[in-house]
Amino acid sequence: RAEALQIPRQKRGDRVGSGKQVSRSAHIGDAGIALIHQRVSAMDHVWHERTVDAGIDGTIELRDPATGEVSNCHLQVQSKARDNDFRRLGQLVLDGLHLPDETVGFP
Repeated sequence: RAEALQIPRQKRGDRVGSGKQVSRSAHIGDAGIALIHQRVSAMDHVWHERTVDAGIDGTIELRDPATGEVSNCHLQVQSKARDNDFRRLGQLVLDGLHLPDETVGFP
């Protein structure tokens, strides 16, 4: 006969969970990648996130918005997200080249 699973009652002050954590830095980095994906999609290009992090977080593949045709031309992206307002940064950095937002179509 199957016995019911016994779940121990928690005492006041006991911690719940496995003790696994996601650092604040990792959380901010993930938010930075999500912002890049959102902005690239808004510009009608394609974001390809990399699963192995060796300095490059992903690539932007240029796409013709009128036809949907992709160019097989990729810009490598390394995200440097920080814990402050993204809009206050005011620029996009591509391989050391600083471009103002209006150059790359950011709102």
